[in-house]
Amino acid sequence: MTWSSISSCDHCGGTWRETSEALICRSCGKTIQTVTDWVKLDTEPLLPDRPAYKGQIGEPSAEYMRVFRSHYRPIMDAAPLDRSELRVLELGAGLGRTTQAFVREYAPALYIASEPFSSLAVQLRQSLNAWDYRWPKGVAANYNANCAPLLRPGAVNVILGNSVLHHILDYECGLEHWREVLDTPGIMIFGEPIKEGWVYWTSLVLAVLQAWRGGTVELAQKSADTLERHSRIMRERIANHDNRSYLAGLDDKHMFSPLKMMALADRLHMSLSVHKLSRDVLQLMRIRLERIGVAETDARTVLDYLREIVPVGIQDTAMSDFAAMFVFRKV
Repeated sequence: MTWSSISSCDHCGGTWRETSEALICRSCGKTIQTVTDWVKLDTEPLLPDRPAYKGQIGEPSAEYMRVFRSHYRPIMDAAPLDRSELRVLELGAGLGRTTQAFVREYAPALYIASEPFSSLAVQLRQSLNAWDYRWPKGVAANYNANCAPLLRPGAVNVILGNSVLHHILDYECGLEHWREVLDTPGIMIFGEPIKEGWVYWTSLVLAVLQAWRGGTVELAQKSADTLERHSRIMRERIANHDNRSYLAGLDDKHMFSPLKMMALADRLHMSLSVHKLSRDVLQLMRIRLERIGVAETDARTVLDYLREIVPVGIQDTAMSDFAAMFVFRKV
């Protein structure tokens, strides 16, 4: 499969003529140096180049390779796809940690690592070259995932997004676009915030604050204020989960309920499976307390209290984690 057979020029919609080092539009003459440049997968103006998703854009690492093998490999290995013909579109590839893990694990026939920020797309191009995933197997792309991609129907058979979908205001429209470019059979895999986990966590924070007010739990005033502020933010987000004007002003916009995602999959005529991540619930809570700025001694106090009130069996439920893997299948 050649790039000219699956993609169109972002400037005029024309077809590409390929040389060993460049793509040249047959209609407008636009030229892309494929060894050094990224392609553009939409016709929108470039976004302001200031990615600000703290903690969500990470470098490739051995630790992340272990995460990939734990979270993604069971899904990929169960997919009814020809391993020699994997054609992948990654959304929000960032600095390429999922990119590197996937190309090293599966050596796909085509890997399109896309980013809405052009500075990251430049780094992706350099990284793909360094990982021996040069054009035409490895394609770095600038793509605003709020738009339909300039790819032909059936261009890819795997679509990946790690902590991406919840940033997209019209993610339902996005899923419709991506379904069109997904071949049959094909899968879309998204690692995203799960609403049930965040609702449960917010309820626990409120319980801790109630215990603090009643004198059962001792916390420094600063830590209590931090928890109050965090619970207020979370309750506001949960209450406004369908308020577009509110969500438009946030970086982290959505939390996903498996029930809503099942209904969406039905509408798209796709099947859906939801994969729970095997992470310790109290360890995740400790990390969350650290990230919102609760003092270490007070965090230990909170965790001791949570050990007393967290229900038996919570580890085996959807509420035990802040994220899940949502897998849409087109068959």
